[in-house]
Amino acid sequence: KLISKILGDYSLTGEAGKQHTVGLIHEFHSEYRKFKNKQGDFQSKNIWIMASDPRVLAHEWHESYSVPYTNVFGKLACRVTSKILGIGSAERDWKIVKRIKKGHRSNTGTEKVKKQTTIAG
Repeated sequence: KLISKILGDYSLTGEAGKQHTVGLIHEFHSEYRKFKNKQGDFQSKNIWIMASDPRVLAHEWHESYSVPYTNVFGKLACRVTSKILGIGSAERDWKIVKRIKKGHRSNTGTEKVKKQTTIAG
């Protein structure tokens, strides 16, 4: 459903629209399989060295290494990994921090709280 919402052609209706969506989904799975198995355009060791660099953001990596070589997967990956998640995850993290810093644990340091929320949350 996400593929059709993000990459679908809204000018196509009926059977033509369904065929277009099915084609996108089929192409996505084919391209994703190549990505996952490091085959085809994804077999170069250099792109995976860049992917392991923590300073490289996922959507920037996909923009450079998957968008130019794929029709569906790269565009979808770039869009999905670049989106800021809703406020819900931030609120859940803050709730965990407040729970940890309650009462006699109020002097818990920043690094310890960070570790505890990462592990527990």
